[in-house]
Amino acid sequence: MIKHVLTDFFGVLSSEVAPVWLPRHMSNEEAVAYKRDVINRVDLGEFSYRELLGYLSSLTGVPASQIHEEWYDISKPHVDYISLLRGLKECDVYLLSNASSEFVRCLIDKHGLMDLFADVFISAEIRLAKPDASYFRYCLDKIGAKAEECVFIDDNPVNVEAAKKVGIIAILFENAAQIRREFEILGIS
Repeated sequence: MIKHVLTDFFGVLSSEVAPVWLPRHMSNEEAVAYKRDVINRVDLGEFSYRELLGYLSSLTGVPASQIHEEWYDISKPHVDYISLLRGLKECDVYLLSNASSEFVRCLIDKHGLMDLFADVFISAEIRLAKPDASYFRYCLDKIGAKAEECVFIDDNPVNVEAAKKVGIIAILFENAAQIRREFEILGIS
């Protein structure tokens, strides 16, 4: 029986931000370098949000404060999916996100989502990131759950496969209607 819904943030609860912003301000080669040189360090809490904004500012010439405002504005909640999660009666919802703690927490506040979560696991805070199996095991341990009691929703196929390898039921997110159908099949209400 599924007792816990584990959900990603960017691309699932909210629109993607960096993949929308980066092509507006840099070449594909610069974006690849950014992802290679910075993103893993941000996800693991080795590179602060301020450092991230400074790095992007140095690459693009866009002031760091403007980058933050643009990123903040790009993030749009997926209201149908959030409504689906809010309607769950028998499952707790947990956030599992690879990201800068400061930025994700800012967006959680912006979208009024904190009350949705039984707990929040942000990679930069716990210094582990998806798709590392230890990230999923850490979250399961903190939740006090068995893998088979959880369903994980993410828009990244690599993360979905990694969760499955740990024994978690995992679904690749497309849209709220698809997740609703998957929940019905799994008996989640």
